[in-house]
Amino acid sequence: MDEEKEVGREEEYEPGKQIEEDEIERQLWTQVKRAEDYVAENIATDRMTRWDRYYGRKLGNERKGFSKYISREVMETIEWMLPFFIRTFISGDPKITIKIKGQDPKIGKALMQKIHEDLSENEPNMFTLFYVWFKDALVSNTALIKQTWNLDQETVEQEFPILQPSQFQTLTTDPDVTVKEATQDWVPPFGLVFRGVRADILKTNEDQVYAENMPHWEFICSPDARGINDEYGKGQKTKVTLDYLKRINRQFTQEGGEPFFKHLDEFERDGAVSSDVEDLGESTTSTERINYLDRDIELDREDDKPGPGQVHDFVEWYDRIDINGDGFLENCTAWFLDKKMIRYELNEEGFIPFSALTPIIDCHKMFGVAWAELIVPLQNLVTMITRRILDNFDFTNRGRWGYDPDGQVDVRALLNAVPGDVVRGKKDAIFDISPQPMDYRVLGLLQHFDKIKEDRGGVPRLSKGIGDDTKTDTSGGIAQLLGAAGQRMDMVARIFAETGVKDFYKKCVWLYQRNLRKPFSVTLRGEEIQVTPEQLQGKVICTVNLGIETAIGQQEAQKIERVVAFLGKMSEQFPGLVTEEDAFSICTKYVTCMGFPETNDFLAEFDKFIEANKKAKDNQGQMMQMKIQLEQAKQSLEVANQKLAMAKLQQDGKLKIAELKQDMAMAQQDREQRDRDSVRDHKAELIKLLFEKLTPQVEGLVNREIGEGIKRGNNIA
Repeated sequence: MDEEKEVGREEEYEPGKQIEEDEIERQLWTQVKRAEDYVAENIATDRMTRWDRYYGRKLGNERKGFSKYISREVMETIEWMLPFFIRTFISGDPKITIKIKGQDPKIGKALMQKIHEDLSENEPNMFTLFYVWFKDALVSNTALIKQTWNLDQETVEQEFPILQPSQFQTLTTDPDVTVKEATQDWVPPFGLVFRGVRADILKTNEDQVYAENMPHWEFICSPDARGINDEYGKGQKTKVTLDYLKRINRQFTQEGGEPFFKHLDEFERDGAVSSDVEDLGESTTSTERINYLDRDIELDREDDKPGPGQVHDFVEWYDRIDINGDGFLENCTAWFLDKKMIRYELNEEGFIPFSALTPIIDCHKMFGVAWAELIVPLQNLVTMITRRILDNFDFTNRGRWGYDPDGQVDVRALLNAVPGDVVRGKKDAIFDISPQPMDYRVLGLLQHFDKIKEDRGGVPRLSKGIGDDTKTDTSGGIAQLLGAAGQRMDMVARIFAETGVKDFYKKCVWLYQRNLRKPFSVTLRGEEIQVTPEQLQGKVICTVNLGIETAIGQQEAQKIERVVAFLGKMSEQFPGLVTEEDAFSICTKYVTCMGFPETNDFLAEFDKFIEANKKAKDNQGQMMQMKIQLEQAKQSLEVANQKLAMAKLQQDGKLKIAELKQDMAMAQQDREQRDRDSVRDHKAELIKLLFEKLTPQVEGLVNREIGEGIKRGNNIA
């Protein structure tokens, strides 16, 4: 469309007048065509060249008989950089922290884990998704991921023979269940029950976030765009079948309502539908894509015929136009099939489901600078120099010869040089015209290019496990060398995190806020956390927590360690020198110097720290008081123990004295008994002796008395 017609249409604009759908289609398709031309003319060719260098394809200046060697510096550099980025963003804990304003931090962490679980179940999974994203960005300059919500539902009919009232109520309150038939009945002893319940259940096969890599040749944007989320138009142009669009229609079309996409039946029947939009010229974007993939989709194939398998150009476009004529631009989304608009709608949130990643930001431009751009010139130089070296080597070994046409030289034998073979001809009819051998000092130039490649790419030989001619003598020196060389990759990782990766997670959270229908549960550090859709509503705060250390950060961290050691010694002599605020500030500064901007993952919030510290001091005071009381109780116990010991000693003494007295009394009794026994024995002994001595006398006396008695008796008689 010429400039005069464009100006004429702008002059026909009437504020307050509703714009017709045909005019909306014309305005939006004009922007789509402008975006296609801009990308095709300014971006596509350079991208194709860089990918050719990555794959080592021919330069196009090869000649027969000369070396066709292709160097692969671009692939080598990119593939050595990728493990660093994969290890940074995929391994370990997520490097992006999500917080929902007004909610417990655990909600954000639970949602982050849910995102990773859902994306890891899909294809591509998280690893391949980020691998392709990073690789495409390093080579192409700007890589994209498209996020959508994957919802797959189907209605199934199910019968329940008998249900209790509570079960029937649960069934009727479920939003995914529609009860079609039920009969009440009284069944003793159960009471009221429901028989023959028939219900339509909305079965959900998939209901989660979905992300896929968008090929760089499918992304189109306005020349005025400066970022992926600004107000200028952006979209995706790809090839789809009618079957794909009909499936979307089946998914999003309400029962009895208008189809999500219009005119699909016309495309299926006729193969093409004429558009009211004027022909603005054929786009070259699809042609670039065809050449890049080394295939031609414009051929007359079976699937180009009308039907569900026919391939069409499909454009999904996000832009801003004044739809209702109120003088303000509204965000809208439009879908085109072969230049025919099949649907448009207001995009009230202004959500653009693309996340862009670029390794080097080009100021005030949508597309950044590819890392491969730093390496492609070096690869071309190394390729050309190596070709010349190989050609010279070939000339030096095989030689180049001239001959006299009249010298009867066997030219075939001369061309097909065989060791030991004979070349026939006249003497001096063959002469050597080989070029001079290569100066081997030129090999130092290749080493110089390797050094430049390492400086530009940020991947030194030492990081690959390859030795260097100029090695450092200490492990500390090697660490400093690797740290300095890795600063560029640290910067790229930071750019990735602050731009594309953060935007990727924010848009995933937005999709959950908009589409999550039921609560979900995850396990964090052994604790099961349930998250409801209501808890996700709120402002989303995403922060980057990479933990990338720089040499300056390490130096500052070492200084802080020395300061802490000094303050610790001074605080012993001057208590109160460091306040709670000072201690918290020192800890925060140390964590940030170590490369972790999100200090909340390591430190508590300041208010909570003050409160916890106060409680700790109170507890410490209580512990000191309890310790004092314990010491006092201990001392009292010791005194009581001493008294008890004394009393025990006294008691023991008394008992001992009593025992001694008893022993003495018993001893006295024993002595007295022994004395009595001794006296008795002595008396008995004396009596015995006396008896022994007196017995003869007594016997004589008795005998005399008896004799006298006998005599007296006789006398009496």
